[in-house]
Amino acid sequence: MKKVKRNSFILLMICLFLMVGCKKNNVEIMNMSSKTGKYAKDGAYNINVNGSGELDCTREATAIGDLEAEFHYYVTYEKGIMLVLHSVEKVSGDNQDALKQYEDAYNKIKDNYKDIKYYDMDVKREKNSVTNDTVINYTKVDTSKIIKIEGNNIYNDKNKPELKKWLTLGKKTGLTCKGVIN
Repeated sequence: MKKVKRNSFILLMICLFLMVGCKKNNVEIMNMSSKTGKYAKDGAYNINVNGSGELDCTREATAIGDLEAEFHYYVTYEKGIMLVLHSVEKVSGDNQDALKQYEDAYNKIKDNYKDIKYYDMDVKREKNSVTNDTVINYTKVDTSKIIKIEGNNIYNDKNKPELKKWLTLGKKTGLTCKGVIN
């Protein structure tokens, strides 16, 4: 079990090292008021992290080998607990060797989660891009299996993923979000 954690940590670090040059250093969360249709800031995260709603998040980074990277994260949450996380990470460009590195790294990560139901990962290689499309349904997935792989970075004592903890972790990688509070 320790070997799995160590290997997962190493794979995570490889992916993080592949991404260099993050352009944003803060989490900027904007909420749209359902009454006015305008965005407004509220608190440290500019949202009610104990509320309910949806977030549309992005992270900017420069990939290795002159590749471009686009990262999108869609989060549905209720009472501060994440219900679904859908991430789409796309790396594109002409450097085929670098694209192969990304494809291999994503597939190694995928292997760690292959036996976890409701943690769905799809790695798609096209001529000049690699896309990692992941959907985690936290309402159904056995989060204790995820914690064994990733650690307890975003989970509370009931193994529920907390939005506030996820945003704090995202802040370190330049996450920017906007959303609608229900």
